[in-house]
Amino acid sequence: MKIMITENQAEELIHLLLEDDTPSNPVLNNTGLKSLENIMSLYHDPTGELIKKMGPGVKKFLDKIGVNTNNNVGTNTAPNIPSGVELMNPLGQSQYRISSNFNANRGGRPHKSIDLSTPSGTPVYAPANGVVVSARDTTPNGCGGFIKIEHANVVTKFCHLRKWVVSVGQNVKQGDIIGYTGGGRTDPYRGSSTGPHLHYEIQNKSGLALNPQQTQFGIA
Repeated sequence: MKIMITENQAEELIHLLLEDDTPSNPVLNNTGLKSLENIMSLYHDPTGELIKKMGPGVKKFLDKIGVNTNNNVGTNTAPNIPSGVELMNPLGQSQYRISSNFNANRGGRPHKSIDLSTPSGTPVYAPANGVVVSARDTTPNGCGGFIKIEHANVVTKFCHLRKWVVSVGQNVKQGDIIGYTGGGRTDPYRGSSTGPHLHYEIQNKSGLALNPQQTQFGIA
């Protein structure tokens, strides 16, 4: 499994990897450095044995960016959920089918969001109070019509919108309409979508994807 981290986080991680490097560490690769892919094997380490053998600096870093380092880490499919997150369903109700699950295999890459199958033109609501930091057409990027909102402790992103009714710098409240879904073949700003749906993504403040399919995010 691969994760996305910022440049500053990468530099910090490399420093910690070198600092904690020991011959007995089982997650070292052939060059003497721990690879991100091996580190993320922690997600499939039900007993927590790999974590126990990692240096304290690396464990501290993983905790900082939201990777659970408890012994039950093998049961997790996403980084820790920040406390106090209360997001509503961005479509206002839960009847819409999830057409692509979080971490689903998409061409060999994990899908770090969910897709909600919904007719074009369905209102999209702000999941929580926040500030709009992007509202635009990202073409030629496959996201197309795009909104990004910064909340108190998470960031939400929306793709394939046929229309957005907010602008950068605007304060929104939970339940405010921010745009309308698209993604159909005749919809403007559909990006790479081949059918009508809402691409919904949640990240922590470090840019790591969180699982929207958990009940505290308003989607079961």
